Amino acid sequence: NITRVSRNIILDKSEVSTKVDILYPLNGEHVQGMFNLYGNVSTKKEVNSLMLYIDEEEVAMTDVTNTGYFKFTITPELLSGGTHIFTVRALIDEKTVVTSGDRYLIYTPSGPWITIDNFTMGDYAIDRPFIEGSAGYAFTESQLLKLRDKDTSDVEKKELKAKTVEKVELSFDNGKTFEEVSKNRKWRYRFENGDKAQGYYFMLVRATMKNGETAVTRSIIQVDKTKPIVRLISPGEG
Repeated sequence: NITRVSRNIILDKSEVSTKVDILYPLNGEHVQGMFNLYGNVSTKKEVNSLMLYIDEEEVAMTDVTNTGYFKFTITPELLSGGTHIFTVRALIDEKTVVTSGDRYLIYTPSGPWITIDNFTMGDYAIDRPFIEGSAGYAFTESQLLKLRDKDTSDVEKKELKAKTVEKVELSFDNGKTFEEVSKNRKWRYRFENGDKAQGYYFMLVRATMKNGETAVTRSIIQVDKTKPIVRLISPGEG
């Protein structure tokens, strides 16, 4: 008895280049407190790991998501104030290192901040997910001491206490209009993907402190409504 099975195979010898890009924050942007650094890896090969370098020193590692994006969370413990050079390197197939372009950011350890905690840039929105995050104000050590010091004047303490979250807002039209979603440090927003058309949604999140200071962050959410195609290829007809 003989059984034969056939398969169609496409052989492509063209070299597919691998590219690593930092997408946000933008080059030359001012950032403060805590923030997320987002990027994208374009490749058909296996990405073993991603390393973040600040001023040529490795500080963190992460993995690429199924959609090809990555996220690093930057805190005041990782760097001091001033201008810093951020670079991401990807280890491909355990042997090749691909490096992103340099991203120059001006960092201040203290100040208002806001983050998206449960979504990485480029993630798909499935089943009306909650997008969750945090916001706050990173105080300097001297400001924290003044808050605890009984000799600090009431006026100065009032100014320091005003450095707390008043509201968190979201925008899907690049800041033309905003929707308030929270008045607390922890915020969340129900993304109604069932009502959205297929495509990319560019989200801007803004936290406003009681003293008027603001912090913003951006992300991209994907909505995919393409129905899967199932094709029976074996056994053959009849």
